[in-house]
Amino acid sequence: MAKLHRSATSPNGKFGFDVTTFHGNTPIEHGWSNTWEKYFTRTTKVLFELEQEAQGYNEEIRELMVPFFSKVVPRLLRPLETGGRSIQPSLIHGDLWHGNASTDSETCLPIIFDAASFYAHNEYELGVWRQPWNKIDERYRMRYYKHFPRSQPEEDYDDRNLLYATRVNILDSILYKGDPGYRKMLICSMKRLVERFPGGLEAWKASH
Repeated sequence: MAKLHRSATSPNGKFGFDVTTFHGNTPIEHGWSNTWEKYFTRTTKVLFELEQEAQGYNEEIRELMVPFFSKVVPRLLRPLETGGRSIQPSLIHGDLWHGNASTDSETCLPIIFDAASFYAHNEYELGVWRQPWNKIDERYRMRYYKHFPRSQPEEDYDDRNLLYATRVNILDSILYKGDPGYRKMLICSMKRLVERFPGGLEAWKASH
């Protein structure tokens, strides 16, 4: 995966994709954005609306969305592309869990399938690796970083991973309408991030 992320980069230098892709049966209209923060914000807001349609209106999620987008997202994503730092849009699988990976019986090489690809921050790939049900887990994340080092600022890497896992929770809550567990995971991760970064980007700037 690290080799893919390094070699397959966006043809126009932007984040997104030029065709609709699917997470299960959920269509994702990517479009293009000049920054990762803009792409993430724009498309994640759409996914929240789809989640509310799928699972029903939830006041707690609605309230958490305000600081989530005004505080958490800028705090964790804008430092990736400011202060002389930059990230390259990488082609990712987009939904790499153990059910979408196997081994070729003849060559013994790993194979992956059922992709939901787009050009993203490479670390977004690892969001689904945080999920408790995924056998591609923390061990794989740590090994991945040996081949593709954490983005700067490095101290934010685990919180970024939680942010990306939160978006995975939104997608799964949309997909599994009859299972309230994914919505509970979504609310839990949103709360954790909102509580962790009440001061948002402004507090980070002040401390740096």
